[in-house]
Amino acid sequence: MTCHFDSLDTRRDSLPPRLSCAGTVIALPVTFANAKRTGGVMHELTLCQRAVEIIEQQAQQRGARKVTGVWLEIGAFSCVERSALEFCFDLACRDTRAEGCALHISQQEAKCWCPQCQRNVQLLTTLVRRCPHCHSADLRIDADDSVQIKRLEIEQE
Repeated sequence: MTCHFDSLDTRRDSLPPRLSCAGTVIALPVTFANAKRTGGVMHELTLCQRAVEIIEQQAQQRGARKVTGVWLEIGAFSCVERSALEFCFDLACRDTRAEGCALHISQQEAKCWCPQCQRNVQLLTTLVRRCPHCHSADLRIDADDSVQIKRLEIEQE
C-alpha cells in the first residue's frame, strides 16, 4: 500500500499529522534547516543527514516499510547547490527506509517587495538584488533561505 502525506508542521506539536492511504494527498511543509553557506564549506551533507533523520522519524511513526518518494523545496537564498544536494541525499539515505527513493527537488522563486516602486518583483538571480523596474537596492526579501520537506511517499507494512 502506498501512502502520501503532506501538511505536517513540526513546529505545531499540538496538531496531529494526518495520513491518507486512499490516494489523497495532504501537505507536509517541514522546515529542517536555514541553509546559509559559510566560508565555502559544503553543508549539503549536513542538510541531507538532518532531512533523513526527519524522514525516518515520520516513516517510523506511520509504520512505513519503505519511503518511495521525497519532495524537497530549496529556498531561493539558501545557497544550496542542487547537484551536491542530490549526491549527498543519496549518501545520507544509505541503510535507511529512504534508500533508493525518488528525490524531487523544486526551487523557490526569488520574490521581493520594492518599497520604492510599490511592486512585488521576482529577481532573475539571487546575486543581483536590485529592482528590475526602478533599480532600487532597497528590497524586502520575501523568499527564504530554508530547505523544506514538502511531501513524502511511503509503503506501509
